[in-house]
Amino acid sequence: MREESLPELADSTIRACEILIYNARAMAKFAFHLEVAKRERVLLSGVGADDLFMGDPAALALTRQGIPQFVARRLPEVDLAMFFLRSEWSKRVKQPDWRRDFSGANSMNASRNLVLRTLLPHSGLPVEMLTAATHGLEVRAPFLDRDVAAFALAQSEEQLVRDGHGKWLLRDALADLLPREVC
Repeated sequence: MREESLPELADSTIRACEILIYNARAMAKFAFHLEVAKRERVLLSGVGADDLFMGDPAALALTRQGIPQFVARRLPEVDLAMFFLRSEWSKRVKQPDWRRDFSGANSMNASRNLVLRTLLPHSGLPVEMLTAATHGLEVRAPFLDRDVAAFALAQSEEQLVRDGHGKWLLRDALADLLPREVC
């Protein structure tokens, strides 16, 4: 992606999402969906897999202050996003109360549930669905299926994380289908 295309992508991404854009991931999704839409009409998405299957265990770990790493990383992004948000956009953007929602996680499993209540519905899912829709893509999200989500949430941390690697059940399930490096 060329640096000079970033301002155009930022405007287009924000207009597509109408949510706070915290980092470049939203623009990357917008650009990715633009390219996919040139060839396809349907996209199979992995949105929710990391959140449900503890894909990033380090982000779920608690800091010395007792808050999850993903919270500690997100708060400065939220403040910066609000600082730079254009006034005409700020009237149209829904802003969750992140600081309230981020309090109270006391374990990796609690952190996972916190991600599902906060980041997925306020950041990950809207960006995925809205940037795809802007380009006319139909998104299929198997990890958000009620039965898949219920199954994932019923699994213990030990079943999902091994040797610091998350999504262990998915890695194990695909071991015979994909090269080891991919799993």
